Amino acid sequence: VLLTANRLRVDAGGTMRGTEGGHAGGRPNQNGYGPGGGKTAGGGYSGGGGHGGRAGDSYTGMYGGNACFSAESPGPGSGGAGGSSAGGGGGALLRILVADTVIIDGTVVTDGSSGGQAGDASWAGSSGFTAGAGAGGGILITCDTFRGSNGVVAARGSDGPRLDYSGAGAGGRIAIVYNQANQAGVSPRPVVRFDVSPGLRGAVTAVDPAISELGTLWLPDRALLDPALMNHKAQLIVAGITNWAPDQMVVSNGWIRFPIDGFILAVTNDVIVRGTGAKLELGGNLALTNWTWRGVHFPYSEMTNPPRLTCANLYLTNGGSLAMYGTWTNASNPTWGAMVDVQGRVVLATNSWILPHCQPTNGGAVRLKMTDLEIL
Repeated sequence: VLLTANRLRVDAGGTMRGTEGGHAGGRPNQNGYGPGGGKTAGGGYSGGGGHGGRAGDSYTGMYGGNACFSAESPGPGSGGAGGSSAGGGGGALLRILVADTVIIDGTVVTDGSSGGQAGDASWAGSSGFTAGAGAGGGILITCDTFRGSNGVVAARGSDGPRLDYSGAGAGGRIAIVYNQANQAGVSPRPVVRFDVSPGLRGAVTAVDPAISELGTLWLPDRALLDPALMNHKAQLIVAGITNWAPDQMVVSNGWIRFPIDGFILAVTNDVIVRGTGAKLELGGNLALTNWTWRGVHFPYSEMTNPPRLTCANLYLTNGGSLAMYGTWTNASNPTWGAMVDVQGRVVLATNSWILPHCQPTNGGAVRLKMTDLEIL
């Protein structure tokens, strides 16, 4: 879909929707359509569709689709493979070209769909749940300035129609392009939440995230990001930025991953990650494709330089988690693959987690430094 206008406003309660408008899901026993279409061998549980990341495999090992297109140039979401019923379709590509101002007070959404017999309790346990789910679509907004209050821009992957067997759809891709000089003069800062979360498949906990991959959010600079309220869900890619030094960082019910090589998050004061499912992750630019557990493609790093997090204090509460993905160790960096350096306290509350991931083939480990550790 291509929309051109001088100005665009989506009011509170208003919605632009492109759900299931991308590549189609596969017909029964056929692969999903699109460059990241899910796979099936016919008759079994099927893989989901890929886009901003790799999709989930089915429980029986039918492959989810690969990531496709790019963070700067989103495409439509790919479809999940068909099982005994049709796979879920991917979300549409919405290209919005506006000469002046875009205001998002409502919702712009282009999610994937579940496929199969999702939502019909009478099919529980039946073969109608074998189809893979569709990936989130793409949203590209080009404008002079971007504004909004409590708006949502989303391109989410769909859950598998049967959570414990079917492959889920990957998150989509969102890119916002604006005139950086003019955007710098916008006040107050826009309050718009971006969401390219993946679908679910299997038992989902902080330590067993049986899901497909998170999608991407591309921005030309940090003008839309408030480090005191990071409630987005995305792999965050800011053009030309390999480090960030905010006064504080609060991830509240969001999921933020910085997948850039050698990214340094140097927070002057406290880092707080709070809320069920809230996550802050550094590294994890790739996903294992030659080994999965219950259809999960575990993120890992294959970078030249290790990621680092430094801060005064670190608080993980109400189900929040911090994940660090170690990269290669080598002659110039022989001792660790990722670093967490906390000058003061680390407080780890009930049902909250620190998740250090070694580099899976090289073994580069995560180093954790702190003055005090309190586990509640």
